[in-house]
Amino acid sequence: MSEGCCPEVPCGCQQWLESFCDFETVTHTYCGTETTFEKCKSYPMQTELVRPDAGIHQQDRMFFVSRQEQDVGSAPGAVIETADGEHWQVYAAEYLQAFCVWKLWGRNVATCFSLTHRLDIWDATGCESDCQSVKMQRVGTVRGKILPVAGQRSGTRNSDDMRVRWQCSVERWTVGPYPLAHHRISSSQGIFRVVSFQDGGPYVPFTMVLELMDV
Repeated sequence: MSEGCCPEVPCGCQQWLESFCDFETVTHTYCGTETTFEKCKSYPMQTELVRPDAGIHQQDRMFFVSRQEQDVGSAPGAVIETADGEHWQVYAAEYLQAFCVWKLWGRNVATCFSLTHRLDIWDATGCESDCQSVKMQRVGTVRGKILPVAGQRSGTRNSDDMRVRWQCSVERWTVGPYPLAHHRISSSQGIFRVVSFQDGGPYVPFTMVLELMDV
C-alpha cells in the first residue's frame, strides 16, 4: 500500500491522492447511492493472500478509494463498476484511517465462473405460441453461458426427439428482481423461455432452467 507513496514521510489523506499516476475511474454503488471515484487504485489479488477456504480467490481484485475524494461509506454488498463495464461485488471492506482510504475486496462473477457469452434478454409480452407474429423488445444484455443439462424422450412412442432442458448461468439478472413469464433469453443457440430460476446471492451466478422455443 505504501510502495511509491511518500517514501520519506508517512502518507496522509491528501498525499495518497497525489502519489500515483495510474489512477482509474470507477463507479461505487452502496445502499442505492452511486458515486464516481476518479482516483481509484486496483490490484490483482496477491498470491500470498489467496485462501479459497476463506473465500478469497485468485481472480478477485482489490480496490482502494479515498474518502478524501468522495465522503461515502462502503461495506460488503457494494458494487464497483469499472470503465470497461465489469461489475465487482464487494465481499470485504476495511477502512485505512491514516490514508482516509477504503480497501475493498471484489469479485467479478462473470470472470470467476467463466461467463463469457453475451446473452440478450427480451420482453415477449403476448408471445406464447407464435413469436414471429409479435415483435419482441430487447430489454437487457448480460454475460453468461447456456448449457444442456438434461433430456427426456418425447411422449410419442415412435418419436426420436428429445425434450432438452438447459441451464443458464448469468453474472446477475438485470431486468427487475427476477425473470417473469414474458421474458425470453437469446443466444447463438436460439430463443429460450425461463422455466425456473435460483438466486444464490451476489457472489455466485444467477441460474435458470430454460426451454428452447420453436420459432
